[in-house]
Amino acid sequence: VFGSIDSFVETGETSLKLGRLVANFEFLKALLTYGSFDQYQIYCPTFDNLKLLKHRLEGVVDDRVLSRVILSHHLNFPDALRDTDFSAFHVGGWNWYLPRLAYLRVKYQASFPLTGIIHSLDPSEVILDVRELMRSPLAGCDSIVCTSASGRQVFQNYVEAAHAQDTALSLPARLDLIPLGVGDECFRPGDRAAARVQLGLESSAVLLLYIGRISISTKADLAPLLYTFHRLCAEEGA
Repeated sequence: VFGSIDSFVETGETSLKLGRLVANFEFLKALLTYGSFDQYQIYCPTFDNLKLLKHRLEGVVDDRVLSRVILSHHLNFPDALRDTDFSAFHVGGWNWYLPRLAYLRVKYQASFPLTGIIHSLDPSEVILDVRELMRSPLAGCDSIVCTSASGRQVFQNYVEAAHAQDTALSLPARLDLIPLGVGDECFRPGDRAAARVQLGLESSAVLLLYIGRISISTKADLAPLLYTFHRLCAEEGA
């Protein structure tokens, strides 16, 4: 039995263009499509959120898969902890539900591993969240899933900084590296030469492609992009 107290969708969202929303829902879709669990129990914070998740799933997975999915409210979760032998518990983040689940696992004497995935690591409160996570009763079977080597290094830096501030803090959970996947239905390669002609670009022009938001206040930090651009210009003698 796979479990989550994270519904992987956010009530009120108007699209899946935001990276976190895409990553979380696509994870759930892939898990249900290719996973081998006999049952998937997902607990939602509100009934509106439950209805939204049900609606989203009905559009992407077939009835055979949906028959193994049980959607319920957070209020029913304590009973499930008493009555269900979960194989694994995953949440689409690492800093909100994960430490609380660690405490609940101890309270109900459960033994399932906990996993949570990193997303943005730049908010000012991250170091406080890391300290809270390190205080919680995580175990060696638990994992913080890092989607890039640089993300794992940044998270490790936060852990070391928290330990330096308070040597009683530690993180027994693993920092596993699992890059984000991309569904092959997204790949529809076309003719590059024709695309350059259509866009009015020289065939020999060096191009930089940036995918993501460009915003001073929300994302993204353009410094790495500008450093890369500067390096490429120097290498090309531009």
